[in-house]
Amino acid sequence: MTTLIALLLAAVAALAVQPAPPQAPPPMAPRATPPSVPRAFASPDDLMDATQAATNALDRVSFDVNYTKLFLIADSLESRKGRALIVTDTRSRADRLAQPEAPPRRAFGLRFDSLQIDRRLQQEIRELAFDGEWLIERIPHDQLMVRRQLAPPGDRADAFKLGEGPFMVMVGQDKTAVRQRYNATIPTDPTQGLADHIDERVSKHMTPVARDAIQLH
Repeated sequence: MTTLIALLLAAVAALAVQPAPPQAPPPMAPRATPPSVPRAFASPDDLMDATQAATNALDRVSFDVNYTKLFLIADSLESRKGRALIVTDTRSRADRLAQPEAPPRRAFGLRFDSLQIDRRLQQEIRELAFDGEWLIERIPHDQLMVRRQLAPPGDRADAFKLGEGPFMVMVGQDKTAVRQRYNATIPTDPTQGLADHIDERVSKHMTPVARDAIQLH
């Protein structure tokens, strides 16, 4: 457990500070190309099938994270930005071959580098890692590390499985499980509904991101 947690924290920290790749020289004769258009899917099932097939072929996934909290009584907005890393299966190759029907053991690491409260922006590191049994939270500024055991010894919890985690990420999600809980649709407008359930200050940041994406509602 300790080794895996340490590796997750080190990996997500490396993602946050990795240098920018060297810039390639411009082409000799650049041609105008049309803007990229997200692939069209005929149905939610087609989208979920493509997502499941793509993520099943990955060993790890990393992405940017923007975690925003709105305090209605205080009329205050708190936002943290950072990077996340998901390891799709921490089992060894031998274990996977010996038990092909066993569910994967997913793990994740998360590192926030900045904290913005209303208009005040400050650098504040906060790291989290979860290996299926232990959730580790580390706050270097306060010299604080908190360990929480979320599953019995020898057991594993999946933070991204429907009904078990705090939020859903479409990494390795089974289409049948999604269908059992949701009536999935693909809206014509990807920004549909963003302004209906969240504060305007939040929706104005999310709308540009959602506009060029494919949303599964």
